[in-house]
Amino acid sequence: MKKFEGEFTTESGIEIMTIEDAYIGETVDADYYTARAVDKDGNEYRVYWGIFYRVLEDWAHCKATGETTQYEEDVACDWCDPYKIEQS
Repeated sequence: MKKFEGEFTTESGIEIMTIEDAYIGETVDADYYTARAVDKDGNEYRVYWGIFYRVLEDWAHCKATGETTQYEEDVACDWCDPYKIEQS
């Protein structure tokens, strides 16, 4: 889980703020982090960040070999640029 608080603007110009830490998606091989967010009116959204391919490769290698990863969550994604924001 990535400790994260962020403010973002949806494609329709609505400002939202995350209300939980980002975590790796629900599937075993998820290639994204996600977190819930809300706007000023309390409407809920879900924010998604893609995990960089080089990080996914490293994590898979480490899982298979037991080695220590060279990538921490801080550099796993471009935390300033989510690839998708959708209203819940």
